[in-house]
Amino acid sequence: MTDNICSTSLRSSTNQPLCGSISVFASEKEREVGIKTFQGFQKKGLAYVTACAYIEECLKYNFIPVWSCFSENEVSIRLAEKLGYKIEAHHPIYFAEIGN
Repeated sequence: MTDNICSTSLRSSTNQPLCGSISVFASEKEREVGIKTFQGFQKKGLAYVTACAYIEECLKYNFIPVWSCFSENEVSIRLAEKLGYKIEAHHPIYFAEIGN
């Protein structure tokens, strides 16, 4: 944990990054899970292993690991469900166009 942010990563034997996680949002008690699996290493279970390690790190420091994603992100939803998460709520997302 660095600066109150939980993170984990998986690297190859040559130190190449394969998959990583970080707190994409942090409150006093919660840390939101963010997972990135690098191209060429997807669909190998690395996101699951990384998420498990991230969740363990959160719990070690008494943070609640929270999962959120866009409703059309089926891969993220399946991974969250595999990890034991349940859909608790749906929230609207608003985007603002920012000028050039």
